Amino acid sequence: MAFAQSAFHEQPQAQRDEAMRSASLAAMALMLAATEAGWASCRMSGFDPAAVRQLAGLPESHLPVLLVAVGKAATQAQKVRAPVEQLWRRI
Repeated sequence: MAFAQSAFHEQPQAQRDEAMRSASLAAMALMLAATEAGWASCRMSGFDPAAVRQLAGLPESHLPVLLVAVGKAATQAQKVRAPVEQLWRRI
């Protein structure tokens, strides 16, 4: 956030955009690390940012943009993959 504030001084929309990009990249890194450690993860949106801010004790200046659930899957998902040859053809 410090980078967004200094690089985009007096540009609140640019600050917000950079913060969203940074949060998304951090979430991606967290999800990749969780997968590598054998955990399942899921990005969640569609939540009440004000309620999350209050629950987490965040100041008004902070805007929660996404949540990441991390845990062990109750059941193993079935992996269905089409053969590469069915999806890709070299010309």
